[in-house]
Amino acid sequence: MADERSGEGASAKADPRRPATTPDVCPVLTPEQARWSQELRRIERDMLDAVESAMRRAAEDAKARLGGAGPDLRPPPPDYFVAVVQQAAFTRMCGADPQTFAGGDVRIAGAVIRNNQNIAMHYWGADPADLAPPERDS
Repeated sequence: MADERSGEGASAKADPRRPATTPDVCPVLTPEQARWSQELRRIERDMLDAVESAMRRAAEDAKARLGGAGPDLRPPPPDYFVAVVQQAAFTRMCGADPQTFAGGDVRIAGAVIRNNQNIAMHYWGADPADLAPPERDS
């Protein structure tokens, strides 16, 4: 049985749904493409570093500004701010307003969710059954 991830057994015809720079379509980048790709990766890394820094600062600010509110009112944990960024990114990707959630495209939402499920299955060995939402009690 062919392994789809390695490309073994793949047909010679390129998949039109995949970007032209994937290995089965264009295995060798031109020097110009390689420079462009490297620069894009640096830009992505800088952006993600800035997001990470902003989340860390938000957690520190919350601790400083909300820490003395009382024993029952603790500041949110650092992962709270990761969730805030994830929710804002998800709504933006779906074309919705991150503040009101209005205007999102359900097809894009489904594609983003499937992409995240595929990451969990491919990289972390998740079972698809574990990725289904829990059933709600009526």
